[in-house]
Amino acid sequence: MVPFYAYSKLLSTEELDLNNYDLAVQCTFENAPEQDVLKYLKELEEAGYRNLGHASGLYVLENGIYEVNVFLDPGGVKPLEIKLLRHTVALVPLPPWPDELPEDYARVLPRMGSPVSSVEQAVNGYTVDVNDVSSFEVYTWYGALPGMGWGAIGADGSAVNAEAGFALGDVNFDSPGMTFGFTIEAQGSEGTATATAAATPQKTAGDGSIKATATPGTHTSGHNTGDVTYTFRLTSKKYEANEVENAVKQEFGQHASVADWAVLKREYAGKADSFLSGIGVKHNEDVWVNRNGTGYYQGPRRYFLAKIDGVGREDFLIHDTWDGNTVWLGSWSGIELRAIALVPSQ
Repeated sequence: MVPFYAYSKLLSTEELDLNNYDLAVQCTFENAPEQDVLKYLKELEEAGYRNLGHASGLYVLENGIYEVNVFLDPGGVKPLEIKLLRHTVALVPLPPWPDELPEDYARVLPRMGSPVSSVEQAVNGYTVDVNDVSSFEVYTWYGALPGMGWGAIGADGSAVNAEAGFALGDVNFDSPGMTFGFTIEAQGSEGTATATAAATPQKTAGDGSIKATATPGTHTSGHNTGDVTYTFRLTSKKYEANEVENAVKQEFGQHASVADWAVLKREYAGKADSFLSGIGVKHNEDVWVNRNGTGYYQGPRRYFLAKIDGVGREDFLIHDTWDGNTVWLGSWSGIELRAIALVPSQ
């Protein structure tokens, strides 16, 4: 699975005990010139590994559940270190929908990994409530809908499955309470006949913020009942990684949260520059964001958004891009940055 590094002498191997990996081996080799390491990286890429970039001598490559970390001392003093890693995969079967939800309804709905607290009859269908559900789980659930025959998702989380004859509506998600609910009814019934138009971002006057009516099921917010107006704001000060969550609440209120990269990228596709400039992010500025409901990549490394505007950088790992080379997603620790906040209001 992993090409062996054969350009210098192997000095030692050591098994490591690392969180989130069921296999971790560190191989130490004699000091190696950079050109040999680059040859090895090319071998990894030809074997199917994706190069995520490098920072401070550390190169990270991934291929499915396998990962290779290559550390080349920029000063040319320390030996070459290569970690061979395999991510832990927990294969947990998702529970079926409760018996109260008939099979013709259950077969067109993605499974939920969290417990379903209640299924009750609605006007012409059923109302479902789920407890202990994360925003990322709701995001994943919505992502699976198109594969089960559902059409475009409205700004209020509604959708229609024309083939099965069902409509999804009355969606609500309370992030702090970790509860998610929706109604599925026969298409054309009173509660689900009309879908809200797609979110239309617009710039507000005066304060440089951006407002959007957003899908409750894919945003992290303190009040996600019905249509909610979200204002994306930039913090006035810079904060360390472990301070930023509390900082956005102090600046914008207890229901504010750090904005999510996936949400920004989806809602402002093709508009990254105008959106970020509109809220005050400067050229080549880095700002804290979350990614799929979490702030951290690994350990203390927190996600940040880099507005590079086409000027490439090589000082951090690149996890994702937005509008080509307009914005990159990176992760780092030990720095202070401003943050993009998501501020909801009814």
